[in-house]
Amino acid sequence: MDHVISGHEKKHSLKSKSVMSGGNDFEITYEIRVQENNLSFINNISAIEGVKSASMLSYDGNFTA
Repeated sequence: MDHVISGHEKKHSLKSKSVMSGGNDFEITYEIRVQENNLSFINNISAIEGVKSASMLSYDGNFTA
């Protein structure tokens, strides 16, 4: 997956990886800085064979409770 992301966006880092029971499914969380609200990026990730779901969240640097 890293090679797919690095091909589209310059700044990214792996934040977490979880393996689900059975070892066939896993969840990966990346922090990615997209260029100019490039929302088509999430469609490219969703189109990859084997990807079951993809989410894009906005983060402004502040956590709220």
